[in-house]
Amino acid sequence: MKLNGFTSTGEYLANCSEIVLNEGIFPHTNAGNLTKEEMKILRETN
Repeated sequence: MKLNGFTSTGEYLANCSEIVLNEGIFPHTNAGNLTKEEMKILRETN
């Protein structure tokens, strides 16, 4: 993920969620343990 410019799993998952939302698919992230900051990031797309 770092090689692609992502600093955290949450940031990567938010990016993936945004991509699938733009394709008309509703994402459901089951990422396991996330920090509060990661949950805030994902709130907009999940």
